[in-house]
Amino acid sequence: MTLHDTERELAEIKDKLKPLVEREAVLQRLQRHLLDVRWVAANKVTRDDVEMSEGDDIPYFSQTSTFVEWMKKHPTNKRFVEWNSRVYFKSDFLQGGLPYDSSAGLSEVPE
Repeated sequence: MTLHDTERELAEIKDKLKPLVEREAVLQRLQRHLLDVRWVAANKVTRDDVEMSEGDDIPYFSQTSTFVEWMKKHPTNKRFVEWNSRVYFKSDFLQGGLPYDSSAGLSEVPE
């Protein structure tokens, strides 16, 4: 087998795998969405119960630590916090944790 033969065969394999790789990506996005929906439902998350990291009367935060300090100075009874469009347990966030498996996309939280 020559170098040209291996390059050709690798290109053929790549072409055959392309639909599978694309399907895998679609399924992974769907899985993340469904996990997010399940997490929101299981934890009874509502928008009213989420401390937002941006909006009216909220300063810009470039780091989680500055947002945490601001929240400590402006306490609320909200159980969740939003950071970069993901919703986390406020208790985890205040301790510096951003566990991806214990969070959900803000878009999955009902208005």
